[in-house]
Amino acid sequence: MKVNLLKERQKAYTINWIEIAVIISVVLFIMSMGIHYYFLYTSSKVLEADLYALDNQIHVLLRRVAEYNRLKAEVEELEAIKEKMDKLKYVWADAIVELGYVIPERTMVNTLHIEDYNMRLNGFAAGNQKVLDFIDNMNKSPVYKDIEIINITQTHDVNYNIVAVIETEEGEQ
Repeated sequence: MKVNLLKERQKAYTINWIEIAVIISVVLFIMSMGIHYYFLYTSSKVLEADLYALDNQIHVLLRRVAEYNRLKAEVEELEAIKEKMDKLKYVWADAIVELGYVIPERTMVNTLHIEDYNMRLNGFAAGNQKVLDFIDNMNKSPVYKDIEIINITQTHDVNYNIVAVIETEEGEQ
């Protein structure tokens, strides 16, 4: 009997291209999944680092916002105090300080009466000229207006009565 082994030998050396293509495809697919996992892993680490940096920035900003709110409350409190101080502005304070500048030597104020914006002065002077100097100085002052002499009497010294209106800032009257 004669056996033909050539056919079996030819079968052993044949390449199955479909199997090779499937194996290469599976290997490439697994490699691509590994590469994709690596890129996802590195991206997640970058995102975690960015998230940590943003958290730190948020904490810094929260501290600054708290400081801003504290300072804003202080400013509002100071503005409220300033408004109260503006309401308590005394009209006579400027008039009395200015009186020290306009009164001439050897002239004395005995009584000073301020009601609303009207001021009445009573006092003594060394002579009529001192009373006239006093009125002239009051006329030059920005604090007083509408100055009038009510009466002047002369005994040993000159006794005078003067009425004036206290000037206020920008029509506050």
